[in-house]
Amino acid sequence: MTESDDTQRLHATKFIDDEVDDFLRLLQRQDDLVPETIRFHLITESQIDRLLSRVLPRGRNLLKKARLGYFQKVHLLESLGFTDDATLLVLRVLNKVRNACAHDRHRTITREDVWSIGEPLGDQFNALQKEHGDSVNTLALHVFAAVFGRLSLAVYRVEHPNPPKGGSRASLGVL
Repeated sequence: MTESDDTQRLHATKFIDDEVDDFLRLLQRQDDLVPETIRFHLITESQIDRLLSRVLPRGRNLLKKARLGYFQKVHLLESLGFTDDATLLVLRVLNKVRNACAHDRHRTITREDVWSIGEPLGDQFNALQKEHGDSVNTLALHVFAAVFGRLSLAVYRVEHPNPPKGGSRASLGVL
């Protein structure tokens, strides 16, 4: 073994040690919304899949074989008209933020990210800001819940096309 081999091995070892230290710091970050944002992205994709599998002919088969990405699924959702423009915009912004996190391990979710995700909700977002704006984490979780509620309404409409006996969708407060 030559001196240059030893130098290279030491250099590689230091590099790996530094990378592992950084990795451990990233895993232990406190008040980090990246895991919740990625989980929210996964959950919204699951709701979108649920909708598409119900409304497209052989939808479940299509979703398995076509290998559609989130971006394509949101466009399909838009073309089918099952949710409002604000929700579609939120989903697009969410996808951009999630992608930014996926490609930069040091990326965090900022107040500006939460604002850009929630802003398309208009008055609903304004009310959430008034109530939860002191904490970016709490605001983010309530914005995520509001969007999930909107997607759940779309799922409800598809899975329950006829109102229950003794009432209508409007009387249930969902329209």
